[in-house]
Amino acid sequence: MSQALMGKVIKRYINSDAYSENKHTSEKKVKLIKSACSEFQSLNDVISHIVNPLDTPHSLFISKWLYFGPIIPKSIHALLAFFFAKEFPEKAISSSNRSFNFTEFINYLRSHQYGNIAGALKPSYFNHIFVNQEKNTLSFSKNFMDESFELTLVQEESSKPCFDDQTCDYDILSNKNPGNLAVVDSESQENINEDFSFSKTLVIEETQNIREVLNDFISKKTNISSLEKLEIHNTNLTDNDLKFISIHFPNLTKLKIAMCRRITDEGMAHLSKLTSLTYLNLLHCLLITDTGLERIKGLIHLTYLNLSLCKRITDVGLGHIKHLIHLTYLNLMGCERITDVGLERIKGLIHLTYLNLSWCWLITDLSLEYVKYLIHLTYLDVLMCRQLTNDSLENISYLIPGISIVS
Repeated sequence: MSQALMGKVIKRYINSDAYSENKHTSEKKVKLIKSACSEFQSLNDVISHIVNPLDTPHSLFISKWLYFGPIIPKSIHALLAFFFAKEFPEKAISSSNRSFNFTEFINYLRSHQYGNIAGALKPSYFNHIFVNQEKNTLSFSKNFMDESFELTLVQEESSKPCFDDQTCDYDILSNKNPGNLAVVDSESQENINEDFSFSKTLVIEETQNIREVLNDFISKKTNISSLEKLEIHNTNLTDNDLKFISIHFPNLTKLKIAMCRRITDEGMAHLSKLTSLTYLNLLHCLLITDTGLERIKGLIHLTYLNLSLCKRITDVGLGHIKHLIHLTYLNLMGCERITDVGLERIKGLIHLTYLNLSWCWLITDLSLEYVKYLIHLTYLDVLMCRQLTNDSLENISYLIPGISIVS
């Protein structure tokens, strides 16, 4: 299962401020928990994304769940209980009744060297969780989250990718017209749809034969120039592949090449030719530097740019981003070399409504003096920016009415 799918519900939480207890109804929270249970593979899958908070951006978001806000622990508890009951039903049921066996679960965590998670759990939450082996369900009483709900211990796999990091609006992938979407992964590559004639979106995930997939797509599509959206993640995509893409798909408007760790600044030079791009996601492309950003500064139609966990980017790179004057979304999460100097350089991006600076360790209150010029901001994430003070954050809230700040 792709990282995009696993992180879908997490992104919903973060971007909608669902971690704040008074922002969402229990009904919506329950809906998100149910969605998460269908999008993770296993108990170890969830745990690995908690204990390795900097391994992937989605795991980092789970860490937000764990440490911030009263709804966070309950959400995590629900996910952990679900997968433990699914994988170890004989251990999940208490010997005295049908309640969840918290002791067995703690023993499991500790035996697998997850004592740090065991220590963060609240036993009282598990008192409101029950296992029904006959119905194959996990039930949560009203005391758990102000609303009783039930989870079926049969995982339903999702088959739709999430292109947009802010929301999971599948309309942009045209779920109402499946003919507009082609999805290829390591399992489905041998069974690529024979009719790509009307596909406007191509999603490629977790495959090692990226050029073969692209060539196959071209051979089966009568009008390749009509491809508008291309998503590639967790593959061995290279700079030469980006050159191939820029030549054969010149009319792309949305491009996501997340977690493609072989892409370098040379590849950015090829992307500069895709002048119709409005959306560019380079999440966790670790080799991209300031030089790469200089090469895409001419993509003036960009409104969305995700550079999260591109750790080689510095203040110099932000000096190139300032030319992308139509940006409304900018994600710099984990770009830990950025300082106040860089924030001064992007203070002219006045159309920004979303700015993520979480885990940018070096920024101080001076950065917020530049953020105040971004008067249209509705969302600012400064999680783990430990040099920021409460006074400066309160001042931003005063200067930009209605802004939502995560700190």
